[in-house]
Amino acid sequence: MSSRTFEWNWYSKPIINYNKRKKNCVLEKCGDHHPLKLTSTTVFTNKNVLIDDPLSSSITYGDDPLSRPAQLTPTAFDDADNDWLDDLPPWSHYKQSILNSYTTSEKLSFHSLSKNVQSATIRSRLEELEEFDDQVEYSEKELYDLTQQEFVSHMDNLGKEIIHAWSNEQRVKALKIVIQCTKILSYTSPMQFYPSKFVLVTDLLDLFGELVFKRLKSKSEIIDGHVVKLPDNFTPNMVPEGAKETCQNWFFKIASIRELLPRLYIEAAILRSYRFINPNEQNNALLRLIKMVRGIGNPLVALYARCYLCRIYVSTNLTVNYFEESFKDILLTYKQLNSRYVSKEVQTQNMSMEKFFQLLCPALEWIVKGLSAGKDALKLDEIVRWCTLQNLHGLLINTIVNTFPGNYLAIKAEYLINLISKWEYDVVPQTLVIQNLGNSLRGHIVPNAQNVLREAWKMVTKVKDSERYMACAEAWIYFIVKHFKNKEISIFMNDITRHLSNRVGIERFHSQLHNILQHLLNYIEDFENTFHLNYLLPYLDMFGSDTNKAASCKIVLEAYRTRGENVMSTDPVINDCLMYMCKILHDSVDSLTVEDEVRQISRLIACFIFRVNYGNDLEKYLNFYMEARGVFIRLDYVQSALIQCVNKLMVMSVSASRVLVKNSFARACSAYCYITIPSITSPLVKLQLYILTGQTSLLNGCLGQADACLKAASITVRDFPALLEIDGHTINTEPILVSYIKQMLSILLVVPDCPDQEVMHQVRILINSIRQYSWTDPMQPHLLYLYVLDMMATATLDTYPYRIPDVDSNDVLYGREPQFVADVDSMCTILLDNILEQLKNIADKPSCQKQLAFELLIRIIVRADLNEIQMATLAINLWKLTRKNKIIDSIIEDNKVSYIIDFCENEDDDIYYKFINKITRNHIDSVQK
Repeated sequence: MSSRTFEWNWYSKPIINYNKRKKNCVLEKCGDHHPLKLTSTTVFTNKNVLIDDPLSSSITYGDDPLSRPAQLTPTAFDDADNDWLDDLPPWSHYKQSILNSYTTSEKLSFHSLSKNVQSATIRSRLEELEEFDDQVEYSEKELYDLTQQEFVSHMDNLGKEIIHAWSNEQRVKALKIVIQCTKILSYTSPMQFYPSKFVLVTDLLDLFGELVFKRLKSKSEIIDGHVVKLPDNFTPNMVPEGAKETCQNWFFKIASIRELLPRLYIEAAILRSYRFINPNEQNNALLRLIKMVRGIGNPLVALYARCYLCRIYVSTNLTVNYFEESFKDILLTYKQLNSRYVSKEVQTQNMSMEKFFQLLCPALEWIVKGLSAGKDALKLDEIVRWCTLQNLHGLLINTIVNTFPGNYLAIKAEYLINLISKWEYDVVPQTLVIQNLGNSLRGHIVPNAQNVLREAWKMVTKVKDSERYMACAEAWIYFIVKHFKNKEISIFMNDITRHLSNRVGIERFHSQLHNILQHLLNYIEDFENTFHLNYLLPYLDMFGSDTNKAASCKIVLEAYRTRGENVMSTDPVINDCLMYMCKILHDSVDSLTVEDEVRQISRLIACFIFRVNYGNDLEKYLNFYMEARGVFIRLDYVQSALIQCVNKLMVMSVSASRVLVKNSFARACSAYCYITIPSITSPLVKLQLYILTGQTSLLNGCLGQADACLKAASITVRDFPALLEIDGHTINTEPILVSYIKQMLSILLVVPDCPDQEVMHQVRILINSIRQYSWTDPMQPHLLYLYVLDMMATATLDTYPYRIPDVDSNDVLYGREPQFVADVDSMCTILLDNILEQLKNIADKPSCQKQLAFELLIRIIVRADLNEIQMATLAINLWKLTRKNKIIDSIIEDNKVSYIIDFCENEDDDIYYKFINKITRNHIDSVQK
């Protein structure tokens, strides 16, 4: 008794007329009815007027209002283009940098308030000024030994307390808190914290000024018990008398404050409230306040007071420029900065004069920035002349360098450098001004750039302080790269290396060295020659530790990736230099390196490998790839890139020649790939590379190597994981695996059989792998067997539909020899048994059964010999099975039936006409039923 479940034997079709099939598959010409043709639609109105339909016509750039650039759309700001205040950055841009830069570890003291029941006399006097409901008075008490964070928190709490008191109609309390806070600005200790203290206190003043203005506005909007909204550009005529009287009372209260500083600051905070009584008084009041600052003896306190008044001027948008008035007062009192009184106070704070001058910079720079905004070159020249007339004008020139427009500084760069070089002594170091000048010249073309750099660097090279030297070098690298070629750049970089070599504590300059290197590589004009210059490797050696050196090498390779498309990688100097940096970067990878960092490093190294160019010398390529394989052993991405490059070499060798020397080179390349692929961990990449190497080996006629790679690919299929993590996402691998199996079947068709192996031995290995794989879908292996049937039935033909040049496939080796055909048909018979067994097993799943039966029926009609009674009978039985139920979509079913009928009608054999008549009659009967 036979061990087979079914007695159906497969018989392959002897001849397939591919030429006839190609003619039947020619696409029809669409003519004027091409579906992708651009159509123009017109609309006729009832007056027979032709109108273009904007929704049907094609939209060109600029016609679509949604895609039109924003700059083409007119805005409401066109009239404000000439407003010079637009060039002045808002104070909010300075606040955070001040708070971060000016800190202290010393303890702070603060005058706070404590509750005390007030007398009826005092309360009645306050009620005369405004209707207050306060029943308590607040007396001062002093808080000692506050840390900086406690002080900041206390100021924040006072801001909340002001809002709370104001909302509870306790405006006396709010005013007293503001007065006490403002008094803090008269105490400069600790001096290094004063700029931050100024920011914190003026925030409270701004809050208080806003509360007063909103209260006056709300009182102005109540007229005869009715609420009338006050416009933004209101005039005093629109304000009721009650609100005007309240506004005057506020100014009277502030005028009664005894101390100068609180009176000045608080009046400035509510200055815009003059709009309720007399807007013109704002100008007079602000000018009066600016003159009152002359009575403040401490230059630090006075300068920040002027800064606040200028801020108020900007916020109120007055017509007179008070920046100039304030700056002239600064120049009049400038010599006070070098007085013995100031020097003594600075010494008591254990601070140098240079540090003291740095405390003045935020306020002074903001004032000069406002002074220079919107000015032409002549006005700016005049301001510079004012500053140069002062003794020890380093602070003023440094402020000009930081605040004046860059295009003006570029024109005056040579003059400013000569001016700085003439300083015999100044509190502000020359190098600090030079550093700031270099930062300000970024992006600007400087006349006589060579003279500017020569004079500037004469002063910088004399500096023994490495920190100041590196600050200047980091600032001027932008200027040097923009204006000079490789010679000057090389001198500059060598000077940095010489200056820092063998210095203790060079680690603290690593970030600056990184910045210099990165800007140099990103903006240097002649990028290729950078690798020829002798400064690059010594410069990298200054980074010392492996981590820092790897970071610097990454900067170089990243620049090479983005800018190195035209770099001639044939140069051995460049290749050696880049190889050295790639080794450093590779060696920095360890088990703790994050995956994203490994990916970035791998791509940088692969970019270098892809760009190496030895022309037509394929041996040099292979030697380089062999060296790289041993160097970059830790990175899978780089290993796969090397394998792809070697496969490219095999393709290049095909076009070069077809002699024995070429074949030996191709075998060496194939052996390289076959040895390297197992070291890659990703099974998906391994499968891809095995298939690729098998194809290129076959293309070169290396049949033994192709056999080995395709066999390894089949084994990889057997062990392929069901799930893979790709870019952080877990995916099901079965669809991917199926696509690669189909690709392998198309390759195996043209792979000739090995004389020492059985017929179609590679296909047998693949079938075993498909059978042994743990499929989640039990239908999947049988669907793949259908594709194997396609391939093996095609393998029995006397001429294959495609071939590899100079490679004799089985159609040439066997020439449809009967024993070969019988062996292949026996393999097909085994697959057919498996498929029929599956059809029997899925009888309880009609839709799956019908789908599999349809697919098998198509294979039998197209690939099998229907003249054999078993094949014809099996085809009829399968057709009847597909007609048993209507599970499949009728449209899909009709398409499949139409395909079968069309195919049979184009065949010359009579058996196909008989088969058509049989199934057509059955099909009509089933439809009628």
